[in-house]
Amino acid sequence: MLKYINFIYFLILLSLLNKHAIKTKPIIFPFQYSNNKKIVPFEPNSIITYYDKNTFYLSLEIGTLPSNLTLILDDSESSFILKDDFCLFEIENVYSISKSSSFKFDEGLNYKYIKYELKTVLNNTRDKIYLNQIKEKNNKFQLTNQSHKTETDNFYFLYIPNKEELKQIHNNKNIINESINFSPKCGYIGLFPKELNSEPFNEKFNFFYQLKSKNIIDNYFWFINYNKEDHKGELIIGATPHDIYQDKFSEDELYMIHSTLVDDKFLWQIHFSSIEILDANSNIKIFLGNNNGIISISNNFIQCPKDYFDNITSIFFQNYLDKNICKKENINKYNTRYTVIYCFTKNFTEVELKSFPVLSLNCNELNFVFEFNYNDLFLKADSVYIFKIIYNMDIIFWKLGNIFLEKYQFLFNYETKMFGVYHSKKINDNIADIEEKLMKDINGNNYIKILIIIGIIFLMIFLGVFILRNAIFFKRINSTIIEDYTELTEK
Repeated sequence: MLKYINFIYFLILLSLLNKHAIKTKPIIFPFQYSNNKKIVPFEPNSIITYYDKNTFYLSLEIGTLPSNLTLILDDSESSFILKDDFCLFEIENVYSISKSSSFKFDEGLNYKYIKYELKTVLNNTRDKIYLNQIKEKNNKFQLTNQSHKTETDNFYFLYIPNKEELKQIHNNKNIINESINFSPKCGYIGLFPKELNSEPFNEKFNFFYQLKSKNIIDNYFWFINYNKEDHKGELIIGATPHDIYQDKFSEDELYMIHSTLVDDKFLWQIHFSSIEILDANSNIKIFLGNNNGIISISNNFIQCPKDYFDNITSIFFQNYLDKNICKKENINKYNTRYTVIYCFTKNFTEVELKSFPVLSLNCNELNFVFEFNYNDLFLKADSVYIFKIIYNMDIIFWKLGNIFLEKYQFLFNYETKMFGVYHSKKINDNIADIEEKLMKDINGNNYIKILIIIGIIFLMIFLGVFILRNAIFFKRINSTIIEDYTELTEK
């Protein structure tokens, strides 16, 4: 019997160890992203430049001999794509398929819809790549400086040849050989979740799917770790923040929800059950109902619907607009119409900024309230403060850009199509500290109370025994006196 009990105990212990052990070996991509402070000095005519899309630049070694390929995160696609583009990165982009002896393809051309446009692609293009895999030591991860290269063959990507390359291919009877000059391309990692009707052909070219199918990572989690000070950070694939940064995040603080299916694509959509403008200075609270927000890392700022922009203009900006301290402009960018606001620092200082109303976005599903104050919502650029929430005239929902993801730590999963946010551990830590102190006080008080009670009990016992003994003693004396008195009386 004892043997079976020991065996059961061993299984329980093993399961607990497995639960807490780190099994995954994630991939890390250091990156830098576009900086909106690049325009100095500010000119009103150049305001449109501040609203460029946000671009994450990464680097990947690929081919034989290994060459550098610039990567860009793309939240509008799900495939790993190489195509012509203007890549800005610290390291020169030099990879060309014609210079790599490990590059492979199948004869002929193929066709695929990319962003709703039919594109010609080379057939089953693939090459060797090298990845930064994070090491673990003593059940803890060691980041960038401790990472090591992992080599994997036959990593698929969609290669989109330009017009000149297609012309050379057709002239060479669709046979790719050394006489064709293939120029360096930019790589795009699609961040879209797995599509509803995704064919095997499509999924084969997904970056996350390939990492998992080749057993390089153990799960489909990915997240972005920002360093806002120098506009750098890390894309980490195959792990969670509570795996990597165990001192900052806890799995118990993570709330996950499902992405939303829209036109056969899953979007990182958050439903805000209530949206409020909170003005503490004038004690105003404006309720804007409920709405949806789509997470989009390619957007620098937050794009809002009309109701918020009209209300915030009325209760805060209008006075400054009337005095020409702030300016509102309509701009066109990427075939989209925006209304933006910026204020001149000469007459609009931090004193005015501090009175800016708080934006409160409450999500019941995540059990979380996202709040943004003046520190979050204004960019100081030379002689102006630029308001980071812009009105998109073509949408009726919210688009949650870079400043949303910088402030709150999100986690995504390609396979399950789920995503979520971590609740603030600092608050929980403070609560825990308070609870711990309270428990110490309670325990200390209880200890004193117990000692007092024990003392009282002993005192009562002592007094009880003392009184009882005295009662018995006096009873005996009285009995003796009565007996003696009786005897004398009888005599």
